[in-house]
Amino acid sequence: LQSQVNGNTSNAAAACPYTWTRTLSVGSTGSDVKKLQQFLNSDPTTAIAVSGVGSKGNETEYYGALTGAAVAKFQNKYKSEILTPIGLSNATTFFGNATKAKMNALCISAPNTNTGDTGNTGNTNTGDTITYSGNEATVSRFRVSSGDDTHLEEGQSNASVMDIEFRVEDGDITINRIDVAFNHVSGTEDRPWDTFAKVMLLVDGKEVASKVTTSKSAWTEDKPYADAYQVRFSNLSIKVDESEDAEFSVAVTLAGSIDGARAGLSWDIMIPDDGIRFTDGAKVTDTIGDQSNTVNIDIDAEGSNDELSVMQSDDDPETSTIILDADKRSGWITVFAFELDAEDSKNDIDVRKLPVSLTVSTSTVGTFVRDVRILVDGKSYKNVTITDGATNNMLFSFKSGELVVEEGETATIEVQVEFNALTATHEGTTIYGSVDSSGIVAEGADDLTAGQLSGSVTGDTHTLRTFGITTKGGDTKAEATGFDRTHGDYTIKFTVTALEEDLYVAPYATTSSDMSLGGVRFSVDGTSAFSGAVTSVLSATAKEMPNGVFLVRKGKTETFTLTVSIDPDQAGQYRVKLHDVYFTKNIDGVSGLNTHNLIPNYDYRTGYASIKN
Repeated sequence: LQSQVNGNTSNAAAACPYTWTRTLSVGSTGSDVKKLQQFLNSDPTTAIAVSGVGSKGNETEYYGALTGAAVAKFQNKYKSEILTPIGLSNATTFFGNATKAKMNALCISAPNTNTGDTGNTGNTNTGDTITYSGNEATVSRFRVSSGDDTHLEEGQSNASVMDIEFRVEDGDITINRIDVAFNHVSGTEDRPWDTFAKVMLLVDGKEVASKVTTSKSAWTEDKPYADAYQVRFSNLSIKVDESEDAEFSVAVTLAGSIDGARAGLSWDIMIPDDGIRFTDGAKVTDTIGDQSNTVNIDIDAEGSNDELSVMQSDDDPETSTIILDADKRSGWITVFAFELDAEDSKNDIDVRKLPVSLTVSTSTVGTFVRDVRILVDGKSYKNVTITDGATNNMLFSFKSGELVVEEGETATIEVQVEFNALTATHEGTTIYGSVDSSGIVAEGADDLTAGQLSGSVTGDTHTLRTFGITTKGGDTKAEATGFDRTHGDYTIKFTVTALEEDLYVAPYATTSSDMSLGGVRFSVDGTSAFSGAVTSVLSATAKEMPNGVFLVRKGKTETFTLTVSIDPDQAGQYRVKLHDVYFTKNIDGVSGLNTHNLIPNYDYRTGYASIKN
C-alpha cells in the first residue's frame, strides 16, 4: 500500500512536529524561538512579517517585538482555549504555558500543505508518477475491527482504535477521500470536539493524514445519520494495487480533561456507507463503506485503567534448608521473591509503600532476623518499619520515583534476610515470606484505589539449621496387586543431601508419631479411613553401616526408597504420604534425632490405587 498526498513543502513542515518545553518572551533567544517563528509564519493570520527579517524563510533565533505581536494574534485566534480559561480577555506578547500547550497540540505532526478542509494534514507528494493497470477495479469484503487500544483514558495520544480492510481486484485504485464517523453512546460529554483532540489515518503504523478536531467546525453534524458526527480527510492520494488488500487504521488523541470521564464514556466509530471514495485506472470513481459495522471505544478518567498485581515469581526460592552458624550472623540470604505486575496498566506505577511479612514456627522473627532488605534489579532498599512477632510485618517505604514499575512490565522483588547466629534450641525452625496487595500504597496517573490493586503471594517454607539435610521428591508409584486387586503396593523415591556434617538415617519406616526409632514417618489415607495390615521397607543407595543405619556423607546426595504394601479391611481408593525424615549426627541413627519435614507434600505422596476387599 503506497500513500501519496499532492502538495508543496511548507514553512510549517520545517517547524512540525516539534514540542516547545519552555515559556518565551521578548528578548528570548534559541532554536525554539526560530521554530516558533516558522510555525507562526505557516498561517497567514499569524505571520510575523510579509517581508524582511522574521518573514517566511527569514526566521531568526531572536524573540523580538514582531514575534510577540504574532504570538498575540495566535492567542486571539484560539482565545477560547488560551485566554478565557486563565481569565484573560486581551492577548499578550508572552508565549506562556497556555499558549505553549495549544501550539504543542497543533504541532504534534507535520501539517498538510494541501488546500481543502481546515486541519486536514497528510504526507507530501514525493514527485513519483502514479501508474495504473488501466482496468476498472472491483472492491469487496469491506470490514472494520477493533484496533490495538479501545479502552482509553483522558489525554491518551495516538491510540489506534479501528482497523479498516477491503479487497481490491481487477485493477488499481487511488483513494482520495475517507470519512470517519463518531456516534456518542453513553456518558455526560457528547460533543466530539470536547472529547477528541485529533483524529489520524495510519498505513502500516505511519500517519498519512490527520486532523485537529478541537473545534466544532472540524466536524460535520448528523452524518451519516442524526446525532452522529463526521470527520473528512480529503485531497488524499493513497494507491492500492490490484489483487491487494487495502489496510488502514484510525487513531485518536483525546482531550486532557473530558466531562464525565470518571463515570465513563462510550463512542461508536464507523466508516459511512460512502465513506471511502476512490478512482480506478479506468477513471471510474466509486465509494465503499459500511456504517452498520462499528467499533466501540470506552473512555475513562486519566489513571482509571492503572493497576498493579502481586504475582508468583519464578525466582522465589524452592523449599530448602538454610544453613546458619551457631556463633555468628549470616550474610544476606534470599528467602522470598514475588513480582509486581503492571502489564495491564496504562501508566507507570510509582510504589510508595510495600508491606511484606515473615513468619516463623517458633519464638518471634526478631529472634532469628538481624536485618532485612528488598532487592530490585540489583538495587537494595532498607527503609523499613518492622513490627515483630511470630509473624513479622515489615513496611518498606520509597521516595517518589524510587521504585517504579513501568507500564506493561513486571518487577521482581527479592526479600533478603541477614540471620542471627542460630542456637541449638531453635534448630529446625521454619520461616516463610508473604505479601498482600491490600497494604500497598502506589500511584499511576492518580493514587491507586483498592480495586486497582490485586493478588497475594506466600512463598515456600525454609528450615533453619546449623547442619541438616535437603530432600527432593516426585518419583512415586501406586498400583493394586494380588488376586482380584485386593492389595496395594506403593513406592516413593526421594533424595537426601547432607549439609555441613556426615549424617545418619535409621532403616525404619513407621506410621507412628513416635520418632524414637528414627527412619521416616508415613501415612495411608483414602476415601474412607484406613484399617488393615501395613508392611513397609526403607532402602537407600547410601552406605549401610554394620548396624544397618544409612550413612549420608557431608555434601553427598543419596536416593532413598520407601516401599509400602497394604491389605485394607475395606475396599476403596488409597494412597501413601511421606511426612518426615529423622536424621542424626550419631552412628546409632536414633540418638540426638532431628526432624526434617517434607514439603511441599505433593512431592512426597503417591497417587490413589483402587483396592477391592
